[in-house]
Amino acid sequence: MTGGIFIVFLTPDAGENYPAQYPCLPDSNTVEGYRRTFGYLDYLWSVDGHSFDRDSGQLVEMPSELIKQCRFVLYPYVASEFYWSVHQESLTALRHGTAHPERSRLLEWEATEQALEQAEREGCEISEQMRLENIASNFHTALQIQEVARIEQHLHQLYQWHGGLPQ
Repeated sequence: MTGGIFIVFLTPDAGENYPAQYPCLPDSNTVEGYRRTFGYLDYLWSVDGHSFDRDSGQLVEMPSELIKQCRFVLYPYVASEFYWSVHQESLTALRHGTAHPERSRLLEWEATEQALEQAEREGCEISEQMRLENIASNFHTALQIQEVARIEQHLHQLYQWHGGLPQ
């Protein structure tokens, strides 16, 4: 299961072209709403690691040191919703030994989700279904926490790069 590569940065045009179809921001999907939520924070993303895109605006040139400090991988389980069907090929590869930093946890999570689906199909006791749902949720939450920590680490590095936080 591959992740996307992200580079976080600060830019004066952050949020200017934030698309209305994206998830709603707490205030509104406007430049002002974006900046109240994120300030001047923006990001580039890439699936292949070579060509980068930016959701709201033109690509920007950045110093190589900033890219080095603020580039990181995020895996799809950072999202609150995870669709197993999209990742079947990756899961098969993991089952066959493909390396991944969270290989065993992902496979345990998947096995728990499959056991939950089977329990629901077979009409198992609600307590058993709830137990399996809780275990699956704990796997997902643990993975999400790691991803959020990675985001926070790189935001900290971004602020250090700009001289805003002590080392």
